[in-house]
Amino acid sequence: MITRKRIYAVSVALLMSAGLAIGVAGAGGTPAPGGYGTSNCANGIYSGYCGTQESGTSLYIAVGSGGRVIGTANPQASNAEFFWFADASASAANNDKYAEFAPDGIASNRVMAEVNHCIVLTQATGAANQKWVYDGTGWENVATGDVLESTSNGGPIDAVTGPSSGSSETWTFVIP
Repeated sequence: MITRKRIYAVSVALLMSAGLAIGVAGAGGTPAPGGYGTSNCANGIYSGYCGTQESGTSLYIAVGSGGRVIGTANPQASNAEFFWFADASASAANNDKYAEFAPDGIASNRVMAEVNHCIVLTQATGAANQKWVYDGTGWENVATGDVLESTSNGGPIDAVTGPSSGSSETWTFVIP
């Protein structure tokens, strides 16, 4: 009898945990239909932290083929949503943030990082090259001081010498 109660209790706990995870990821586990602005990103506990950045040239940070971080004029929920989380570590300064790729509002554990002046998605580790700080007009990499720049639709988001200047390096958070 005791064994059955333990198994039942564990089963209920697992089902409750699964239900919570599904509820956070989407309404009842069903992703919202459609493109940009109609995704899971706009609802739930990540609302206000989930979105993308729009440059002064009307290009949005997105993920293209092969996982490249690109600028796009046509952002979609499947390629242009990121969770923008503050770094809560003791070494964090200046409101450092991580940009975790979240296609359709679902966490991926892949974050935007600067590697050799290229912006890529990489496994989240907390490394300094994965942290970004807003410098008043644009995003500066904590490790290098380089800033994000987007100059062409479908082209890469580049890391260029800071501080941010010009419309291709000026970014505004957009909530879907």
